[in-house]
Amino acid sequence: MEVLNFKDHANLDIKKISQIFKKYLKLQEKSKNTIKSYLQDLKTFYQWWTEINKFDHFRPAMIHKQDIIDYKEYLQEELTYSPSTINRKVASLKVFFRMCVGKDYIKSNPAKDINFLDQQENSPKSLTEEQKRALLEVINRECNSRDRAIMAILMTGGLRVGELISLNRLDFKEKSGILLVKGKGNKYRRVPIPQGTVNALRNYFGTRLDDKEAMFLSNRNRRIAYDTLRSNIAKLFKEAKIKDATIHTLRHTAARDMIEKHNINDVAKILGHSAVTTTQIYLEPRDEDLKKVTDSLDYF
Repeated sequence: MEVLNFKDHANLDIKKISQIFKKYLKLQEKSKNTIKSYLQDLKTFYQWWTEINKFDHFRPAMIHKQDIIDYKEYLQEELTYSPSTINRKVASLKVFFRMCVGKDYIKSNPAKDINFLDQQENSPKSLTEEQKRALLEVINRECNSRDRAIMAILMTGGLRVGELISLNRLDFKEKSGILLVKGKGNKYRRVPIPQGTVNALRNYFGTRLDDKEAMFLSNRNRRIAYDTLRSNIAKLFKEAKIKDATIHTLRHTAARDMIEKHNINDVAKILGHSAVTTTQIYLEPRDEDLKKVTDSLDYF
């Protein structure tokens, strides 16, 4: 019988990966239910990672700590899982990558230092008004036309990262100020964008001399990759002195800003939520909001 090994397979599908993990869990004397849950958790991560990175295969060495952080946010916002469910899925990844380290497939466990959610933590993080102002100052000062357009779309349209990457030039309807966004299940939705974002896109397209269909290109003239976006935006956060923020924080911020000012049903449609209950998580007060309430009673 062939012995499966990550080092011997350039492209492992989820079935092969699961076989390796299942055998490991059995040797650890895990229960049948635990094994079933861990394998499903690994499959969910596999599907998310390959889809967002536009890969058709998966190897442990490809995964970084930031991938796990982004995945945890995806489970929290897009799938609206409870903290306990998210923590279990993160725990499954910790075990999987611990196995990979033990078998010398990778040098370090990217999930090792990922924190579990507090059981009461069910509201996605968003930028404060002060942080938004600091970020906008950095964008205006540091960004080229491409990155300025990217940030404008993320901050005003609330797109998911994968949706932005998948945008094509023809998806931009300049006259109406509409983006045709391909969301989950390959379903399109119309996302209106403000005039400033329209202008940012127009300025970026004015620098393009190619005929490629992708809306955003890398410096190598290919469709921009997730890692590139993540790295560039992380630099902007650092420059703006914003800690504990990720690329997904921009969607969270746009969503919260929308829902605080407009009808929740309209916001749900813009964000691509199939149910308003998903959008309602942005109504949850943040710690800083609650603190303002008690600060008003500071008698001592």
